[in-house]
Amino acid sequence: MNDQATAPVAQQQRLHNLDIIRGFALLGILVMNIQSFAMPSSAYLNPTSFGDLSGINLWVWNLSNLLADQKFMAIFSLLFGAGICLFADRAEAKLGKAGGLHYRRMSWLLLFGLLHGYLIWYGDILYTYALAGMLLFPLRNKSPRTLVILAIILLSIPFAWSMFMQLSLPHFPDEAIASMAESWSPTDEAMAATIAGLTGSLSEQWTVRSAETAFLQSYVFLTYFLWRAAGMMLLGMALYKWGVLQGKAQPKTYKKMMVIGFTLGLPLVAYGIWYNFEHDWRLQDSMFGGGQFNYWGSIGVALAYVGLWSLLINNGVATWLQQRLSA
Repeated sequence: MNDQATAPVAQQQRLHNLDIIRGFALLGILVMNIQSFAMPSSAYLNPTSFGDLSGINLWVWNLSNLLADQKFMAIFSLLFGAGICLFADRAEAKLGKAGGLHYRRMSWLLLFGLLHGYLIWYGDILYTYALAGMLLFPLRNKSPRTLVILAIILLSIPFAWSMFMQLSLPHFPDEAIASMAESWSPTDEAMAATIAGLTGSLSEQWTVRSAETAFLQSYVFLTYFLWRAAGMMLLGMALYKWGVLQGKAQPKTYKKMMVIGFTLGLPLVAYGIWYNFEHDWRLQDSMFGGGQFNYWGSIGVALAYVGLWSLLINNGVATWLQQRLSA
C-alpha cells in the first residue's frame, strides 16, 4: 500500500472552494443538531410536540426551518459525492486504482457510524454516508447528465413513498394510526419516560438511544435517508465534473444558482411552514405530505448557498471569514 495515497492532502493541493463551503455546511448542520441534542426526537419533526413554541422560540424555529433544516445536510451530501470523485481521481493518478482504498475508507466510516449511533447520539449520519458511498462508487465515471438523471430518480423515491403513505392514511387501521400518533405527538407520560431515559444512567440512556438508532438505521434509512443522501451525492458528482463546486464555473452560473435556488426554494419552504401551522401539525396533514415542501425547497436553497459562496470566494469577499471556514 502506497502511504502517499492515504496521507492527508498537502495544503497547496487543497481545493479551498470545497473547504470553505464544507465549513459553512458544518456550522449550519450544528444549528439543527443543537435542537436535536436539546429535545426528544419527536420535536425535530413536529415542533408542537414538546416545549413552548411562542415568542422567540417560534421565531428561532421558523428561521432555522426556513434557512437551515435539510439545506446544510444537502450541501454536505453534495460535497461528499464530490469527495468520492476527488479521492478516486487522486488515488488513480498515484496508484492506478482506487476501489480498495475507497471501500476501506467507507468500511471505517460505517464502523464509526455504528459506534456513534449506538454509544453517543442516535442522530448519526455516517452510517448512511458510508453505505451510500459504497453503492455509488461504481457510478463515479458516468457523465454529468446521467448522474443528474439518476439523482432526480433517487430523490423522487422518498417523495413517492411519502405521497403513498399520505394517500393511504385514511385506510390505515385504528391501531396503526394510534401507533403513528404516539411517535408524532407523544403523550406526556411517554415524553416523560423518554426524557427520564435520556437523562438517566448510562444503561437507561443506551436503551433509549439504541432503539432510536435502530429505527433510523433501518426503516428511515430504507425509506428516506439512503435515497436522499445518495441522490444529493450523485448531484454533487455532476457538479464536481462540471467544475461548479471547485469554483471553476462562470460567474453567471453561480448567479443563476443563487437567484433560481432562492426564488424557488425559499417560498416553497415558507409555504410548507404556513401549511403545517395552518393544519395544526396534525398527523394526517403534516407527518408525510407536510414535509415535502421543505424536502424539495431545501435542495434549491442548498444550491443557492453554493452559488452565493462561490461568488463571494471568487470575488475575494470576507477573506477572513473564508479562512476560518476553510480551517
